Amino acid sequence: MIVAAAVVIGLVMGSFGTVLIDRVPQGEQWWTGRSRCESCGATIEWYHNVPVLSWLALRGRCARCGKRISVMYPLVELATAIGFGLVAWLVSPPALAVVLALMVLLAVVLTAIDFQHMRLPSAIVFPAYPIVIAGLVVDALVRHHADWLLRGLAGAGIAFAIYGGIWLVYPPGIGLGDVTLVPLVGFLLAYLGWAQLAVGLLAGPVVGLLLVLVTAKRGLGFAKRRVPYGPAILAGLWVGLMLGPTIADAYLGVVGIA
Repeated sequence: MIVAAAVVIGLVMGSFGTVLIDRVPQGEQWWTGRSRCESCGATIEWYHNVPVLSWLALRGRCARCGKRISVMYPLVELATAIGFGLVAWLVSPPALAVVLALMVLLAVVLTAIDFQHMRLPSAIVFPAYPIVIAGLVVDALVRHHADWLLRGLAGAGIAFAIYGGIWLVYPPGIGLGDVTLVPLVGFLLAYLGWAQLAVGLLAGPVVGLLLVLVTAKRGLGFAKRRVPYGPAILAGLWVGLMLGPTIADAYLGVVGIA
């Protein structure tokens, strides 16, 4: 029941995520005004705005003008719902589960925006900081691990030093939005462990390289401009969170340290 409830909440939050994806990069206020068709500007009725189901019922077209509605909308809703469900299934501490669910939404929204606009809006990244940190403070106090917060701060500093240094030395190689996002990623990874931090920070560049190779090979148009790196940072976050200790132990075993 908890997982099912999380999936439903994820669908609703995914629908909210599509509003952020549409409005924030354009400088519009996301908290006012009803959703509208991008083609004809018609207001979307509530019964045409049910996550995933409305898109399927309308066959991916506007009820007023018949223009196609991007498949991005149901994909964002589904991805968020699946992520929320997995968090509810795998994570027991309530405060930590809420934080990770927020990071699911943040990852989906920022990935979509970065691919579309090549930027990570501070209007989305900065408000996530106090929410994530507050959630982790609650988790640390409830589980009597205040020292994890100090480790998180150290991880945030390490991540910022690495990416900030790259940005200062070679600004074209990384965006300022990436530099503002990575301390939050480093804080969360290190809060859970040094292995998570090490694997998560190393996985980001690996995913970024794979993204460059795949897009260049398939001719998806990224070869002539910068490839968005935010999705790689966020993918590294989840690799570190889910597989950090396993990968770290395997590596140490191979090199004979463990």
